[in-house]
Amino acid sequence: MYGRKKKTPAVKRPGTKKQKQGTRRAPQKPENGNAEAPAKSNPTKRKGAQKSRTGKDTLFTFRRYKKEEGGKTKRAKHPKLIVDQTPQDYGFMGVTESAKRGHHANIPLKQNPQKGRNSPAYIRKELRYDKQENFEEVLKNYSLSDEDKAAILQYLENRKKKK
Repeated sequence: MYGRKKKTPAVKRPGTKKQKQGTRRAPQKPENGNAEAPAKSNPTKRKGAQKSRTGKDTLFTFRRYKKEEGGKTKRAKHPKLIVDQTPQDYGFMGVTESAKRGHHANIPLKQNPQKGRNSPAYIRKELRYDKQENFEEVLKNYSLSDEDKAAILQYLENRKKKK
């Protein structure tokens, strides 16, 4: 009465054949007629070996946030640092030029992540999550130094311990 529905067994359709587990296709001869064995395929060119979007390669990159934020004077679509990723969401932290937000101190960065700028930059101590569709492509002119990555990782680990 209550609970899960029992699964019904799959019905075999007529005309479909399953390949036996031990059989293989014979190697194809090259078009030029040489009897050499075909070249091994490059694993990075296979369809299944492409870089995954959920991999570590998307972490610690900057993306433009599509939602407008800021006060009356600085209302814009600000860049965000991606520090966590789930299948549908990004975990992100904001970049700012102010040392404090309210009475909370921001994380100071050794280098400004925007290339060509020398003004002091900070990362806000606030980890937020939003859907991946609310972010644009990776910003090429923003990068984080190794020292700054270590400082942010340290903050995230300390934050995890408190919870």
